[in-house]
Amino acid sequence: MKEWQQDNWTELTTEDNQVLDVNLWTDDITGRQYISFYHTFADHQEWRETNATKSIATYRVILEEIA
Repeated sequence: MKEWQQDNWTELTTEDNQVLDVNLWTDDITGRQYISFYHTFADHQEWRETNATKSIATYRVILEEIA
C-alpha cells in the first residue's frame, strides 16, 4: 500500500453542517495508516481552528481487494 504523506489534512462538512477537520496519516513506526476526525472552532478573530488535542474518532485504514 502506498503511504500517505505525513499529515494530509482536509475538511469535511457533515449532514448537520458541522465542519470537521480530517487527518490522513501513516504511523512512522508500524507503517499502518489511519484517518482521524477533529472538532473545529472559531477563535477570537472568527478564524476556524482545529482542536487537535484529541480526535473525535480514529480509524485504521486497511486495503481490501474487492473482486
